[in-house]
Amino acid sequence: MLFVSLLIFGIFGFVAIKKIKPKHYDDWWGFFSNLFMALSLPVMFLMTLYYASDNGYYILFEHKQTATTDIYDLTKRENRGRYEYYLRFDDKKGVDDVKIVRINKSTYDKLKIKSNDTLVITYKDKARILYDLQVLPKGKL
Repeated sequence: MLFVSLLIFGIFGFVAIKKIKPKHYDDWWGFFSNLFMALSLPVMFLMTLYYASDNGYYILFEHKQTATTDIYDLTKRENRGRYEYYLRFDDKKGVDDVKIVRINKSTYDKLKIKSNDTLVITYKDKARILYDLQVLPKGKL
């Protein structure tokens, strides 16, 4: 969906540049001001996305990673009257390398009940997004 939005902004900018060729203007000042506006639309869109979400650029451009772990911890924090749920786990790739991803309430409740199982986690590290979670019984790895 985001790719389609950026594509539409790019097409709009291209059409705007073609429409505002200097032959439609008597002065170059109007041409350059409109050119600047047409080229700044995608930048404004990305900046809005960055301020609307945490770590907006990581959401777009970071690659997914997969980790298997049986060492994890659940955290519940209150932020402005709403609860945010986090899963902290060790991906066993480095010494003292703990990852944190945000989860929803149903996943939090499910993992709270099954606290000693092995997890296969697909996530984006810096964006703290959980994409896929598989819960395996302790000896099924």
